[in-house]
Amino acid sequence: MRYLLPLGCAMSLAFAVMALAQAAKPPVLFPQQDNLPRVMIGAEGQRLNVAGDRIIVEGLAGRAASAYFLLRPGPPLTSTASGRRLGRSNIHLGRARVEQSGSPAVLRIEHARREIRPGDYLLPIVEDNPTHEH
Repeated sequence: MRYLLPLGCAMSLAFAVMALAQAAKPPVLFPQQDNLPRVMIGAEGQRLNVAGDRIIVEGLAGRAASAYFLLRPGPPLTSTASGRRLGRSNIHLGRARVEQSGSPAVLRIEHARREIRPGDYLLPIVEDNPTHEH
């Protein structure tokens, strides 16, 4: 099976999956939004969570995404040329998928690069679907 990209070139399924995985990366700078959803606690009451654990999240009500990046603000980034502050770096902690929407919502951690703690943030993953070639 082959997939058609927006530019009109065909590719194999394995290559399409790899391209989408690379495209779905969190931003380098931590988002400046005030209303990002946050991890409250692990579903079993644990404060440190890893891949496979379920987490309780506040602030997801009314959001349509089914998968989220797990983020933590990193150190400030400054321009070496001007010394001007550019923003905060983004520490990418992993990914989670919604299991139960609502307020609060329950998500399962699919991938974790670090332990997920209460107060960590979530950013929706924009999932693009390649068009099937007929």
